Amino acid sequence: MKRFYFVIAIVFCLTVIGSFLYTQTQRQNVSAQDNGGQQRILDNISANLTAEGVAVKQARIVADSGWNPPIVVDYTIQSTSKNDSLAPGDYILVNTVDREVNLAQKSGFTFGAIGVNIINTQGKTIFFERRVVENISDFSAGFNQPSSLPNSSVSALLSDLPAFGLSLKELNVSLNRDGSHECLFNMQAPDIETANSAIPAFILNASSTLKGLNDSKQAQISIYRVNINLLSGEPVLKYYNDLQMKSQSWWQSDTATKDWFPHPES
Repeated sequence: MKRFYFVIAIVFCLTVIGSFLYTQTQRQNVSAQDNGGQQRILDNISANLTAEGVAVKQARIVADSGWNPPIVVDYTIQSTSKNDSLAPGDYILVNTVDREVNLAQKSGFTFGAIGVNIINTQGKTIFFERRVVENISDFSAGFNQPSSLPNSSVSALLSDLPAFGLSLKELNVSLNRDGSHECLFNMQAPDIETANSAIPAFILNASSTLKGLNDSKQAQISIYRVNINLLSGEPVLKYYNDLQMKSQSWWQSDTATKDWFPHPES
């Protein structure tokens, strides 16, 4: 009888061990599949960023919760800066990466946090920030359908936008992959005094006008950018506002006014 119970105990142990090993193997297989899916999504995001002119050097998963991501990903971006300061165009990089990551979540993939590491031409980190990625559903209200307006119609709606002493050199309206519009205003000022006088009014009026067109005309304008240069070509302001993601960033020269809200912290 003792021998019988001993055999039963051995069989039970082997069954438990076999079940454990099978489960672990299945977990490894699923994990490998998940990792492959993660990498494909990261590759797609990198390709989209590259198409937007962002020089992606590396996309690296630095943390993985295992079974059910969120995951943490760091993107290394190449700047044109040759020193320890960010180049003027670098200030929108965090927003651009954030937008692509958030839009990627529409596929059902969840990111926990995203890091942006900007390096100069010597490969030295000159900026690093990692922050929690919000859910796209928190931002995408009103952008669930592609715009029914062609680019030319959106341009016509913006043709009379007050310039407040600036000269409109170029208004470019393009269509993003998700069917929303992006607007670029290239403005010129005869001198820094005119630029400083116009910046607060132009930025705030542009934001109000574009939001109004989204509400009244379903224009689906998700992003607008404003570049203000002097006649000499010297940049004064590079401004980026993502109305869909409710985020904004900018670069301004040392001579540009800080008398507008919001403005960079001193």
